Amino acid sequence: MSGIEANVEPYERPVASSRSTAHDKIMDALLACRIRPGHLVSQREISEITGATLPAVREALKWLEAEKVVRLIPKRGVAIREVTRKEVEDAYEFRILIEMRAIRPYTRSADPRELAELRRETESLITAGPVKTEDILDHFSRRVALDALLHNRIVAALDNQLIADVHRSVETVMLLARLSLPPQFHADGPAFHEHLSIIERIEEKDEEGAAAALLEHLNGACTRAANSVLP
Repeated sequence: MSGIEANVEPYERPVASSRSTAHDKIMDALLACRIRPGHLVSQREISEITGATLPAVREALKWLEAEKVVRLIPKRGVAIREVTRKEVEDAYEFRILIEMRAIRPYTRSADPRELAELRRETESLITAGPVKTEDILDHFSRRVALDALLHNRIVAALDNQLIADVHRSVETVMLLARLSLPPQFHADGPAFHEHLSIIERIEEKDEEGAAAALLEHLNGACTRAANSVLP
């Protein structure tokens, strides 16, 4: 496992506990489409699907409700939230405002070794070839983690923890939108070719080129995500 995969998770995880384990299993079930956005399910069904105990599921669902992944409906069940096109577009509008401000300072300050590792991981995903059915979840999680890593490192160049925290808060919207994309986007969509272009411009210390490549990527990602979800 590379340094990138070892240090970055595809989504924020709660503290280690049975609740943490149940949280991860529910998210894995979402990514594997064993639990689907827009559906109403019972806590017992979630326990059966994930193999987590009912008490752990109850605690994990409270956490997931705080993350706005689910909505707990008394006496009815658990609604897996669907994001709307407006939410996706709003999230990307925010990301564009923040990341376009951050890309130039990041281009000036990025560690060449960090960029080289990002390039290696990105090229590895691009050239991975067909993904076996049993490996789709791991491959998707790896893509989510690597995507978050590049964008979070760009934002970190602003050295503003409040901005970084709010930027991370929109990742749930991004994750839920990705669940609606056609399967081919999970395996070999264009996002990482766009990432590679951004990385190349940063390696060249080309601030304007990096900014242009980032804007093209964010606009394209917004269009792909918005077209995959409800109006």
